[in-house]
This record gives sequence, C-alpha cells and structure tokens, in this order.
Amino acid sequence: MNIQELLKHNKKIILFDGECNLCNWWIQILLKNDPKDIFRFAPLQSDIGKEIQHKYNIDSQKMNSIIVIDNYTFYKSKTRAIFSMTDSMGFPWILFRIFWIIPKIIRDWKYDFISKNRYQWFGKKNTCTIMTDDIRHKFLGIDT
Repeated sequence: MNIQELLKHNKKIILFDGECNLCNWWIQILLKNDPKDIFRFAPLQSDIGKEIQHKYNIDSQKMNSIIVIDNYTFYKSKTRAIFSMTDSMGFPWILFRIFWIIPKIIRDWKYDFISKNRYQWFGKKNTCTIMTDDIRHKFLGIDT
C-alpha cells in the first residue's frame, strides 16, 4: 500500500530514528498498544523514510524528532507527534493529553533537551530489531 492509500485508511505513518534506543523503545510500546492497527513505521535512515521526508519537505537533520504523518499535506513533530500517537493508543495513554495545557514552547523545549541527549543517555542500536511475522506488515519498505 502506498502512502496515500495508508492515509485514506486512517493509518499514521511514524518516522523515527532507527539508531536510537529510546526511539526504538517507544516503537515497541506503540506496537504493543495499537489495538486498531493504525501505526505504520519507517526509520528516518531507510530508503522509504528518506522518500517520505523528501515528499513532505522534512529536514530531519534540523528537526531531531519523531514525525507523524496522518494527513496528506503536513506532518506533526515533537510533542504534537507524541499527542497524535497517544491519542490513538486509547486508555490510559490518552491521559497524556493533560500535558496539552503546558505551552507548546515549553513542551517542545523539554522534548528538544531529551532528544539532544538521547544517544548519551540511552545509547545507539548497533543491531537491527528482529522482525517477526506478526509485525512485519507495520514496517514500510520491508518485503512481506
């Protein structure tokens, strides 16, 4: 299924840093908490990830963020991306919405601080995640 078809079927495309342990931990949480089969994933470093970044004019080198695409024309990053994901995960994750009351500039500053230090605090992956048959369809660009 191409990107437009995924979006027509209300899927959310998650672009993430495939080398980041924190990012990969978050992807594992999303995989376990996706009862409506909404999420599709692509590492920023992958060919499909780069293709999507080009299509949406995303400069991941400047952004340093997880990215959610759930619309044909724009994407969400930083805390807006987190809210988009947790809203789709149901209870108790939807409770993260309480943090919406914190001004975006402060939320995103915290996000940037963690993002800037993520390799130092959480490390980098030096091996690939083992892809099991039950989740293979959720990763874009992987032959099934």
